[in-house]
Amino acid sequence: MKLMSSLVPRKDGTVLFAFGAATYKFLPAGQGQTVADVDDPEAVRHALATGNFYPASEEDEDAAEALLSNTASPEPEPKKQTRKRAVGSSAE
Repeated sequence: MKLMSSLVPRKDGTVLFAFGAATYKFLPAGQGQTVADVDDPEAVRHALATGNFYPASEEDEDAAEALLSNTASPEPEPKKQTRKRAVGSSAE
Protein backbone atom coordinates (compact mmCIF):
# COMPACT_ATOMS: atom_id res chain seq x y z
CA MET A 1 0.00 0.00 0.00
CA LYS A 2 1.28 3.45 -0.82
CA LEU A 3 1.42 5.52 2.37
CA MET A 4 2.03 9.20 3.06
CA SER A 5 3.76 10.54 6.13
CA SER A 6 2.74 13.53 8.23
CA LEU A 7 6.17 13.63 9.89
CA VAL A 8 8.55 16.49 9.19
CA PRO A 9 11.09 15.23 6.63
CA ARG A 10 14.81 15.09 7.34
CA LYS A 11 17.15 17.62 5.72
CA ASP A 12 17.37 15.41 2.62
CA GLY A 13 13.57 15.52 2.26
CA THR A 14 12.95 11.91 3.28
CA VAL A 15 11.23 10.16 6.18
CA LEU A 16 12.44 6.75 7.37
CA PHE A 17 10.09 4.18 8.89
CA ALA A 18 11.65 1.01 10.33
CA PHE A 19 9.58 -2.07 11.03
CA GLY A 20 11.13 -5.44 11.75
CA ALA A 21 14.12 -5.93 9.45
CA ALA A 22 12.82 -3.50 6.82
CA THR A 23 13.28 0.25 6.58
CA TYR A 24 10.91 2.16 4.32
CA LYS A 25 12.13 5.41 2.81
CA PHE A 26 9.42 7.99 2.21
CA LEU A 27 10.45 10.23 -0.67
CA PRO A 28 9.27 13.74 -1.55
CA ALA A 29 6.12 13.70 -3.71
CA GLY A 30 5.48 17.42 -4.04
CA GLN A 31 3.56 19.88 -1.88
CA GLY A 32 5.65 18.87 1.14
CA GLN A 33 4.35 15.29 1.10
CA THR A 34 6.44 12.15 1.36
CA VAL A 35 5.29 8.73 0.10
CA ALA A 36 6.50 5.13 0.08
CA ASP A 37 5.21 1.73 -0.97
CA VAL A 38 4.93 -0.42 2.16
CA ASP A 39 4.48 -4.04 1.12
CA ASP A 40 4.19 -5.77 4.52
CA PRO A 41 0.60 -5.68 5.87
CA GLU A 42 1.87 -5.74 9.47
CA ALA A 43 4.13 -2.77 8.77
CA VAL A 44 1.20 -0.94 7.15
CA ARG A 45 -0.98 -1.69 10.18
CA HIS A 46 1.70 -0.46 12.58
CA ALA A 47 2.39 2.68 10.55
CA LEU A 48 -1.30 3.57 10.36
CA ALA A 49 -1.77 2.92 14.08
CA THR A 50 0.88 5.52 14.95
CA GLY A 51 -1.26 8.27 13.41
CA ASN A 52 1.79 9.57 11.51
CA PHE A 53 1.03 7.71 8.27
CA TYR A 54 -2.08 7.42 6.11
CA PRO A 55 -3.09 6.00 2.72
CA ALA A 56 -1.83 8.01 -0.24
CA SER A 57 -4.96 7.31 -2.28
CA GLU A 58 -8.67 7.27 -1.52
CA GLU A 59 -8.88 3.76 -3.02
CA ASP A 60 -6.76 2.43 -0.14
CA GLU A 61 -8.76 4.05 2.67
CA ASP A 62 -11.16 1.11 3.07
CA ALA A 63 -8.27 -1.37 3.11
CA ALA A 64 -6.46 0.76 5.70
CA GLU A 65 -9.55 0.93 7.89
CA ALA A 66 -9.93 -2.85 7.65
CA LEU A 67 -6.31 -3.35 8.70
CA LEU A 68 -6.78 -1.09 11.71
CA SER A 69 -10.03 -2.75 12.76
CA ASN A 70 -8.23 -6.12 12.80
CA THR A 71 -5.68 -4.81 15.30
CA ALA A 72 -6.06 -6.80 18.47
CA SER A 73 -6.62 -4.73 21.55
CA PRO A 74 -4.59 -5.58 24.60
CA GLU A 75 -6.08 -8.04 27.05
CA PRO A 76 -7.54 -6.36 30.11
CA GLU A 77 -5.69 -7.07 33.31
CA PRO A 78 -7.49 -9.47 35.63
CA LYS A 79 -9.13 -7.89 38.62
CA LYS A 80 -7.45 -8.53 41.93
CA GLN A 81 -9.54 -10.56 44.28
CA THR A 82 -9.92 -9.11 47.73
CA ARG A 83 -11.01 -10.88 50.84
CA LYS A 84 -14.14 -9.58 52.40
CA ARG A 85 -14.31 -9.63 56.13
CA ALA A 86 -17.46 -10.84 57.76
CA VAL A 87 -19.51 -8.11 59.37
CA GLY A 88 -18.79 -7.93 63.07
CA SER A 89 -15.47 -9.78 62.91
CA SER A 90 -12.39 -8.15 64.29
CA ALA A 91 -9.12 -7.88 62.48
CA GLU A 92 -6.30 -8.74 64.83
